[in-house]
Parts: sequence; structure tokens; C-alpha cells
Amino acid sequence: MAVPQAFPRCRPKRPAEDAGAPAKGRICMSMAIADRLTLVRLLFWLVALAGAAGLVVPVLAEDREWRHMLEPSGQAAILLLAVTLAVAPVKKLLPDGSLQLWLVRLRRDIGLAAFAFATLHMAGTVFALGRLDYVIQGLAWASMWTGWAGWALLVPVAITSTGAAHRLLGHTWKPVQRLTWPAAALSAWHWYLQSHGSSLFWATVGVIGALELVRIGLAARRPH
Repeated sequence: MAVPQAFPRCRPKRPAEDAGAPAKGRICMSMAIADRLTLVRLLFWLVALAGAAGLVVPVLAEDREWRHMLEPSGQAAILLLAVTLAVAPVKKLLPDGSLQLWLVRLRRDIGLAAFAFATLHMAGTVFALGRLDYVIQGLAWASMWTGWAGWALLVPVAITSTGAAHRLLGHTWKPVQRLTWPAAALSAWHWYLQSHGSSLFWATVGVIGALELVRIGLAARRPH
């Protein structure tokens, strides 16, 4: 993978290198980390696209009903969303270094993938019902409107997750990103009602809850 000319590839150090060499070494190391991170992000999106295609292609090519892709697409969305919420507490448990950087940088991609699968899930719901009035009537049920409300809250979060949005909004993008939590709560409620409290649901909620308790405990012990 090409590296910008301003940051040349690392070369073996010579004993007589000048005092500026350590700084250059750090630059080279950061570029190497960036290269690997770019590769990981690319692989992540290839896997995500393959997963989405695996849900949609059978419906289109084999004339299967859309309802068959609702459960896996919804689970993919909520599990990816859970991973984005887990990044902050997990980061507190890790030593400073490249792994922390990777988690923070990948969180945006994972969150956008969660939104993409959630959008696929909602589109599949519309196609499965087949008529707009059926979709509207379904909003009378908590098992339906919770999913739509959770997805609606994720829309501004996804829009403000790009670098361009950060530059345009300045620090005001951060409050928008906090909508992730109510969106996750509504999505979890939707999942609970649809799955009748499956073991995967409780395991996911338990892990996220435990990580958040650890994060709160670490924050409370930090000297002020």
C-alpha cells in the first residue's frame, strides 16, 4: 500500500543516526499502524457486504420471502451496535497503544455497518408486509414501533459519523452521537419483544451491562 511521500518507509536504524531519528521512527511506526488499520477496515467492510449479500441475494434469486432475512439482519444490526457501545469500556481496560487506537478508529465503521444492517432490516420489513398501510397499522404494536423508533434515532447518528460532518458541525456532533444509547435501548426492547427474551438477547445485554459497570467503577476510582 502506497505511503504519502511526506512519510517515507521505515528503514533499519544505524548506530550513528542523529537525535531526530526517534521522532522519525515514531512517524514510520504510525504510518505502519495506519496501513494495517486500513487493511483491517477494508476486510471488515468486505465481510459486512458479503453478509448483506448473503441475506438479499437468496430472496431475489430464489424467490424466497423477505421475512426469512428479517431475523438475521436484525441480529446483525443489534450485535454490531452492541460492539460500538462496548468499545468505550473495553478501551478503559486496555493499556495505551495501537490497540486502543484501532478500537476507536474501527468504532465508526462498525457503527455505520450496524446502521446499514438496521436499514436493510427495516426495508425487509416493508417488503415483507407488502403494503404501506400494513406498515402503518403495525406501528400500533410495541414490537414494531420500537424498531422504527430505534432506527430513526440512528439516522442522525449515521449522518454525523463522517469526517465531513465533524468538520462542518465542530463539537456539536458529539451530542448527536449520544442518541446511540436511546437508539440501542429501543432496539433492545424491539429485540426482546420479537425474540421473547432469547438467550442471545440476555447474553448481549449482560455483557454490555457488565462492561459499563466496570467503566463506571474505573471512573469513580480515578483521582479528581
